[in-house]
Amino acid sequence: MKRTVASYGLEDLHDVISRTSLPGEALPSVLLYEDAQTLAWAKGAHRQVELSGRQVRATWWKLGELHHPGVLAGAVSTALRADLVVVALRGDAGLPLPYYIWVNTWLAGRPRGLGTLVSLLGEASARTAQSEQVRKYLQTVALESAMSFIFETRPLEPALPKSTLIAPVPRRDRFAFPLPDAPTIHGGVAGRRRTQTRRAGWSEPAKAGLARWAGI
Repeated sequence: MKRTVASYGLEDLHDVISRTSLPGEALPSVLLYEDAQTLAWAKGAHRQVELSGRQVRATWWKLGELHHPGVLAGAVSTALRADLVVVALRGDAGLPLPYYIWVNTWLAGRPRGLGTLVSLLGEASARTAQSEQVRKYLQTVALESAMSFIFETRPLEPALPKSTLIAPVPRRDRFAFPLPDAPTIHGGVAGRRRTQTRRAGWSEPAKAGLARWAGI
């Protein structure tokens, strides 16, 4: 017989937490997000708990930083003790290996049946194989941990293309190339002319070239 997991909506968060955590204590929470959009989703869940009158002791982790061993270890440690685990993901692409290491590690160390898992998953106009894989994996995690499961989808905005990022414009008083050295002084008439040029500062050709480069 195929096992299933019952899922709730975010509007049920307060009632679910009341059944799965000790009353009157600050709620230890872990919130994992992927980018600015998913961070806003996670903040919404965090704010909803606070508006219910419950204090939250939260730690925030970014998906792209889990490849650092120290960050991964901290994220696992806090998830093991958290009564609320919020995972906010875009869901339109495959997830990196450190994410699965993070989940599998705290999943193996947590007592079954304790805490609440909130999954906020982006939903594009058309589902992909990657999004279906993420969806099924989150449902499996809830099933294996026997945590109360809240699952919701969010409209997914397209990611900002890298080509649209604006590179900083260098200041004109910061040159991108080394300035030429003063002319070498030799003897004779030519040497005296070079000496005068050196005393006067930049030569006329050098001044003209610098003016053209600076756009003067």
